[in-house]
Amino acid sequence: NKCTRLEAMANMDAYLADPNGWTLTKLKAKKGGYDPDFINVNTDPKQLVLTGIWAGIVFAILGRFVYLNIYQPEAYDSIRATQAEIAKAVQSSITKD
Repeated sequence: NKCTRLEAMANMDAYLADPNGWTLTKLKAKKGGYDPDFINVNTDPKQLVLTGIWAGIVFAILGRFVYLNIYQPEAYDSIRATQAEIAKAVQSSITKD
């Protein structure tokens, strides 16, 4: 059974993602069952665009967080001060009781 390099790479990707599922699928295919096309899986243009948009949103939020913590740490001073005031108030209410 010779296969193309692309088919071999697709099979290895599928195997590394889920070894047990890939083995079960191949055994079923040898018995005449469904043989999935691992080469063209996840190539739907609509899904690729949605994945790109989600990745962009996640990286934008992560980038903003990193930027504020590295280049403008004073932006969080008011938040830290508020947290300190809340902690002090909670501590004083605990000691009063």
